Order: sequence, then C-alpha cells, then structure tokens
Amino acid sequence: MDQFDTQLYEVLKKSGFIKQNQLDEAYHSATELARSLSDVLIFRGLITEEVLGQLIADNLKTPYATLKNKIIPDDILALVPEHLARKLRVVPIAVAEKKLALAMEDPTDVEAVETIRRRVGIEVVPYFITKTDLVRALNQYKRNFAKKFESIIVENVKKASH
Repeated sequence: MDQFDTQLYEVLKKSGFIKQNQLDEAYHSATELARSLSDVLIFRGLITEEVLGQLIADNLKTPYATLKNKIIPDDILALVPEHLARKLRVVPIAVAEKKLALAMEDPTDVEAVETIRRRVGIEVVPYFITKTDLVRALNQYKRNFAKKFESIIVENVKKASH
C-alpha cells in the first residue's frame, strides 16, 4: 500500500462518503490484491471516479479537471511535447489570461510545474486529474499523429499520380 492510498483512506474516512466498514474492507482487499484503493472502490461501485477525483482535489486544495468526452485543442497540446507530458504525467488543458491550466496526476509535484513553467514561459496552474482521464488526455497526442500520417499518405498519393 503506497502513501497515496493511505492518504486517500484518511480523506474518505473523514468525508464519511463511504461507510467505515466498506472502506476498511476495500482497503484490506487493495492491500491483499496489490491494487490501488481507488481501483477497488470504483470496481466495487462504492464511488465513481469523478466523485473520487473531486474529493482528492478538494483535499489537495487544487481545482479538479475532468476531461471525459473533451478534446484538447492541438495548439494547447503542442505547448508540452508528448514525451515530456508522459514522463511528468501532465497534460496542458487550457490557456487563459496568460496562465496555463495543467492537469496533473500529482498537482503537488513542484518540480514538474516548474519544468513546464520554464518551457512555456507563463504561469502554470496545476489541476488534479484522475489516472483514467490522464491516460485519455495523453492519448489525444496520438490523434495528431494519425492526422499527420494521413496527410503524408494523401500527399504521396498525389505525387505518385502525377
């Protein structure tokens, strides 16, 4: 059981959102199965990922970003290269008033925030994002790859037909 799960247990215990006996059982199962507490709670239907994300964000005193069914504009994704986004477990989601909204699995990672701030040259505002949403967001980099690949093929077909 990692530190995050221990903190999550305490947050949920304090919130009263899940009955204590259910929380204890899920914590015990997570330990036995070597799974994350959040995975066990979601699998058992005791909490949704969105509610869990909001509780965690509130506890961290950080805004919560949910990206379910949202497409991040290409110009925003381009601010942080895919390799860096995957390495730091972050994804840029918006720019407003010369501030970059940066969705992060760990919004307390000051080093990652500073790395991105230096790269983009504007203030960075960290947001908490769930693991699932982060994976979805990181996969949006791939759609750009597919578009580029398609345009290269179309271009080569045009050249070959002349």
